[in-house]
Amino acid sequence: MKIGEAPKSGRPYLVTNGQLQDFRAVVLDLDWAPGKPVALSVEAAEALGVGEGASVRLVAV
Repeated sequence: MKIGEAPKSGRPYLVTNGQLQDFRAVVLDLDWAPGKPVALSVEAAEALGVGEGASVRLVAV
């Protein structure tokens, strides 16, 4: 996962931080392809409680 500009368009995904004790999730429009790192905005990363290089889980909705 990398932190950068929020994508201008894309498909909606449910993105989670994958933690059990401090679980957080957001729905975001992402322009993502399997095998590529996910780019999240600073606001989305803060909402998930993750930083640069963290692992997140996502599923298309």
